[in-house]
Amino acid sequence: MDFEQLRIFIVLAEERTFLGAANQLSTSRSRVRRKLDQLEANAGTTLLRREPGGLILTPAGTTLMRRGRSLLSDADELISHVRDVGTQPSGVLKIALSRTPTPPGWEETCRLIQSEHEALRIDFQYSIKPNTRIPAEAELALTFEDAVPSGCRALEMGEIPCRLFVNDAYRLRTPLPAELSDLRAHRLAVWRHPDRPTDALPLRDGRQFAIDPCLVSDDAADIHRAVAAGDCIGYLPALPKLVDPAFKILFEDEVSGAVQQRLVIPHILADLPRIVRFLEICASQTGLGRSDSPLA
Repeated sequence: MDFEQLRIFIVLAEERTFLGAANQLSTSRSRVRRKLDQLEANAGTTLLRREPGGLILTPAGTTLMRRGRSLLSDADELISHVRDVGTQPSGVLKIALSRTPTPPGWEETCRLIQSEHEALRIDFQYSIKPNTRIPAEAELALTFEDAVPSGCRALEMGEIPCRLFVNDAYRLRTPLPAELSDLRAHRLAVWRHPDRPTDALPLRDGRQFAIDPCLVSDDAADIHRAVAAGDCIGYLPALPKLVDPAFKILFEDEVSGAVQQRLVIPHILADLPRIVRFLEICASQTGLGRSDSPLA
């Protein structure tokens, strides 16, 4: 099977007549018929059944139609990427990321690459699981997810501890818990890690402490705002942008937890000039690539 046979088959299945497909493809009916005959010979089965009302997909044809569209889309995308390799960074750099503050130097990286290459646009796509967006919808993923997708590599952006924070306003209004078990009598807000539960806090001895949070969000800034307002005690990543001088850490010797922020790159896209240059600038601004995770 070649891609021309597949494209003609898909158009033929949609048009349901040889004449309609020929007109759509600006070719002859005999050529369309010949390509279908070749495809069915290669497949060893009938793909389109001739009926009085037009051509009808057989079960085998239905399977080929469904998977063939995806295959052609992937092939077109690959050709587009190959065409871009060797040129200057341009087009749209699509980056999937969570609703959590980016690491230090990230904004400067985006600013610098666009100042160097005015034709380049950047498209941020927010998701609780950014890895699910690559490579079909995004070219890079900045994520806290634990697993690295097959066919990708991950560059470590740094480990970030997670801590229990409380604000002065809350401390003035409500007596702080004296023991860990006292937390259950307090309002708790928890940042939602994409791969970990929100109804328990990890402890340094390996156990889990069950909780019933009043607020859960995949945006750490939501938890930060709730703590800053004095509404509750919050468990969230201690990113520099989320550390407030008015915050105090509770039970630091008992409650632990950490997350690794990663930049995930699909192998199939790694040679694109816009990705190569973005990684070069990012390395200089953030220290990206201090360690490489193994392939999944």
